[in-house]
Amino acid sequence: MLLHPVILCIIIAFLLVGIGDQYPFSPFPMYSRIDGKAEVLYVTNEKDEPMPLSKMFGNGSAQLKKRFESNLFDVAKTKDWWKTTEPQRQDAADRFLSREIEKLDASKRAKYPASSLKVWLISITMDGSTFSKEHVFMGSKPLTTPAP
Repeated sequence: MLLHPVILCIIIAFLLVGIGDQYPFSPFPMYSRIDGKAEVLYVTNEKDEPMPLSKMFGNGSAQLKKRFESNLFDVAKTKDWWKTTEPQRQDAADRFLSREIEKLDASKRAKYPASSLKVWLISITMDGSTFSKEHVFMGSKPLTTPAP
């Protein structure tokens, strides 16, 4: 016996309510609204030339931004850079770069030479229908010559 489509829809609706927010029936609330702000982390050398993050550190901008924000939270108890002072941002950048620089072996240092690394955020905000973009310097760290 085939169920009438309306009855089948009601049964499915009750099942989905009962299942709740479980994969693969999740509504993914992270995509339910668009924030008015987006941020991208990037790293440059001393000449402000962008460095290839995934090739150097093994992770892209999104993962590294989370790591930087974790360091910022450790220093300033907030992940919102605009609520921090310049020294707090520098301290977070120093901690962040110290951990990431450990991943640079001799071959990566030779392939991507730099005497220092700088952390930047591009902050894009939308106010009504107007976009604004800001490059914000977080901090830097000199690269020392690795010990043989």
